[in-house]
Amino acid sequence: MNILIINAFYYPNIIGGTENSIKILAENLVQLGNNVTIYTLDGEKILDLNNPEIISKVKIYRGYSKEAYNTWKYNKRSIKSIITNRWHFLYNLKSNRDIFSIIKKEHIEIIHTNNLMSISYGSWKIAKKMYIPVVHTLRDYWMMDPSTIIDESNTIIRKIHSIFFKNISNKYIPFVTAPSQRVLEIFTSKNYFKYSSQKCIYNAVNLNRDILLQCQKEKINRTTTNIKFLYVGKLGEHKGIHILLSAFTSYKNSNISLHICGNGPMESHVKKIAEKDKRIIYCGKLKTPELEQVYKDADVLIVPSIWEEPFGRIVIEGAQYALPTIGSDRGGIPEIIKMLDYGKIYSSNSKKELLNSIKLYANRNIIKADIQKIDKNLHLFSSDYQLKQFEQLYKFLISTTNTL
Repeated sequence: MNILIINAFYYPNIIGGTENSIKILAENLVQLGNNVTIYTLDGEKILDLNNPEIISKVKIYRGYSKEAYNTWKYNKRSIKSIITNRWHFLYNLKSNRDIFSIIKKEHIEIIHTNNLMSISYGSWKIAKKMYIPVVHTLRDYWMMDPSTIIDESNTIIRKIHSIFFKNISNKYIPFVTAPSQRVLEIFTSKNYFKYSSQKCIYNAVNLNRDILLQCQKEKINRTTTNIKFLYVGKLGEHKGIHILLSAFTSYKNSNISLHICGNGPMESHVKKIAEKDKRIIYCGKLKTPELEQVYKDADVLIVPSIWEEPFGRIVIEGAQYALPTIGSDRGGIPEIIKMLDYGKIYSSNSKKELLNSIKLYANRNIIKADIQKIDKNLHLFSSDYQLKQFEQLYKFLISTTNTL
């Protein structure tokens, strides 16, 4: 198959979990003999269609927009760039031309769109005119709110934005997927994708079974009385870090500690609390090797988000290091915990429930019981499992389109 995957960013420009998921999918599709082309808008100069970048046999065309590039690369947000990027949300003529040329040059059979910030919906319109099937994956809530977080933007801007994309979603998208059932429920409850077929396809993580078995064995044999809880992620209020800190500090147990990895707007608050409670260790934002060691040393992962996380990749990443998860009931987090059949789900805004969960897992015997089950369903989030679902979907859409 000749597949075009469109996303605002691509490796090595990793902004979040979306880019990791797309990289895994693209490279695995290539391994199966497919021709995979990527189109992004994270280029540093005007796109040269005759010289695509090649990474792991994936062909990458990086489109360029000065305003978009300065915004994400240097965080320069001039009035002009804000207006231009807002307009590109709705229509980006240059990206449309790039995509049309790529479709022709690479003989594209199916288009898979993801985050389209500043690229616009033009690819959907082009695909419909050219009778090319499209599958769109909901990676966040951008079609509801330009901030990507529900109800974060100005009310008037959000309303106009959501009305526009609701109409577009009901006109151009034949098939939509999401990394959790909860995301699909939120969009369909607001009348998006009324005429689209839908499927939940969970994000994949490149799992290393050797690491899992090694961590599982080591942690089952641990005898230390001190229990190390771990938080990894952005330090923002929507991530629930303030609720976690409040719950943890209220539990006067000298045999527990909380290690916090990440940065963000609440960093100073975290540091202030850590100064007062020596059981809290702020590690900052760590590089991959350092973070891997923290995962190995920890006993329990805590994911206290109070917003509707589209997926909750951190739960899977923690599982690879034999970490049971205490997770909130928001977004895809509870779905993952239920599928893995281990860990604890609590009500996101309940400090009391979170505190009781921390107390429960302050017992090493409880932790060991969970660790023994950790490998039961982890394969459901493997790259092989995700790849199989997307490849089957692509083939189905191509075959049904060709018979029309």
